Amino acid sequence: MSKYLIRTVARTDYEQIHELASNAPLGMTNIPRHRHSLKALIDHSERSFAREAMRPREEYYLFVLEDTTSKTLVGMCGIMAKISSKGPVFFYRMDKYHTQYRTIPYLQPVTYTDAPTEIVGLYLTPKHREAGLGSLLSRSRLFFIANEPQRFTSTIIAQLQGFFDESRHCLFWEGIGRNFCDIDYAKLVDKLERNDIHIDQLFPRFPIYLHMLPKNIQDIVGKVYKNTRPALKMLEKEGFKLTNEVDIYDGGPKVEAQLDHIRSIRKSEVRSAVSSSKHALSKKVFLVSNCKINFKATTSPIKKLGGNRIALPPEVLKLLDVNPGDSIRVTAY
Repeated sequence: MSKYLIRTVARTDYEQIHELASNAPLGMTNIPRHRHSLKALIDHSERSFAREAMRPREEYYLFVLEDTTSKTLVGMCGIMAKISSKGPVFFYRMDKYHTQYRTIPYLQPVTYTDAPTEIVGLYLTPKHREAGLGSLLSRSRLFFIANEPQRFTSTIIAQLQGFFDESRHCLFWEGIGRNFCDIDYAKLVDKLERNDIHIDQLFPRFPIYLHMLPKNIQDIVGKVYKNTRPALKMLEKEGFKLTNEVDIYDGGPKVEAQLDHIRSIRKSEVRSAVSSSKHALSKKVFLVSNCKINFKATTSPIKKLGGNRIALPPEVLKLLDVNPGDSIRVTAY
């Protein structure tokens, strides 16, 4: 049985989440480091879980990964129900046109007033990244989407952090964005977290011709930072596809998938829980969750039984806050 549990955030988690956010890479702008903004986000998440949402609006669902032995938070992730709920959403679309002499690549500014659900803010402490917990952290929130599909759009997107050099300089921002707003990337992130800057100050109105930029900037558009490559591979395994749009700040790629095509959702089953005291369990572990709004997920050996039942260790049922007869969602891990 795993000692790690994914659960919904609580206000009592604030100090530990603040520590996680403070250690997270610069640029995870949906996980604010400022105390006031972070408290507001946690409060917003609690209200979102409590709301009887029948369609996606401005809800934000924040989840934490807890080491239940030490009661320590080692990771977090979130879901924004509809990213355009508070205003337009901006991207650059990578495109090209053809002349008699050459093909000209360019970035076309695009604006969406009706944008979809986004999975956001995944962070796992470095010392826990080798234990395979990134998969638990990333995929568990897909189970929440499967349990509560009415809360989300039919399209799910994710934005992946763009390319940074070894000194953690954002080359895309330095090469493009800073020409429209002359502040360094760290100050930009700070202003975005404080809502001290309007996005229209940062966003051009006309295409940007890539061949007019330095070669090192051209080469990193739509590329991910090395620490983000595992996350991209995981999302691609789930059925997410690269789009031709990139983030306006760091140039990282946007991926998307249709909700009912996502592997962890499509291949999951909902079964009735049974205590495993009389049943031999699998040697493999599976991703399992409850089907409650007070969401909890972990990994566990299981035994599929007749009558659409599933046997789990009693300590896992307790961890998931599940009683025999309650519904369990399960898929291969």
